[in-house]
Amino acid sequence: MKNFKEFFSNIQEALVKILVVFDIDDTLVHTPTKINVLKNGRKIRELNSHEFTHYKLGAGEEFDFSNFRKAKDFFDNHKPIVPMIRQLKTDIKRGNKVVMVTARADFDDKETFLNTFRLYNIDMNKVHVYRAGNMKDGPKTTIEEKKKKIISELLQKDNYQKAIMYDDSKPNLQYFVSLKKDFPNTKFYGWHVNERGEASEHLREQFFDLVEKWSEKYKKSIDCNNPRGFSQRASCQSREKKKREKS
Repeated sequence: MKNFKEFFSNIQEALVKILVVFDIDDTLVHTPTKINVLKNGRKIRELNSHEFTHYKLGAGEEFDFSNFRKAKDFFDNHKPIVPMIRQLKTDIKRGNKVVMVTARADFDDKETFLNTFRLYNIDMNKVHVYRAGNMKDGPKTTIEEKKKKIISELLQKDNYQKAIMYDDSKPNLQYFVSLKKDFPNTKFYGWHVNERGEASEHLREQFFDLVEKWSEKYKKSIDCNNPRGFSQRASCQSREKKKREKS
């Protein structure tokens, strides 16, 4: 009986069009990418992720994330988050529409970047990578907003009954689930991924009306003296930049 129920459940799922979205940094892989500190356009030092979380920008300084374009560094130094790599492969095998949506811009070598995932027998011909870092929506547009726009455009292209997102950033998930307003016939599921790659269901569509309040509350609660993960560090960097622009 159990096998029959599982078989019937798989048949039902196969008849449903599902979009599955994976973040990359701190969701599929960890990387030790260095951030440059610039002053008057010149690099004055490099920071690892730990140093970056505690670094306070001085007068005339800014962060430079250009190292995030180096595909060879990504390939050589990444550490796979095994549970999420398995989940990615499972969704491909099930025939779901699988995409990666990253805050990064283009890498300097596309094939080297893709080969990182091919190491784990992931068929990258079946996974398209969308890069929010390429979008020209102005400096005040947040990563959450950019990712939401990318996913919205994907949902417009097909009639998906379900949309699932895996991300280490709760604001990204909250913006994702808020798409229910624009796509009422799609069920949305946001899964939060911790540092060990454990995914827990964070948001469902019934919470979409609280997204904007929760997102702002979460961003304000981030301790920029000790941010956790790439997304929190990027949020703090954006906050610091806005402060400099106002001063």
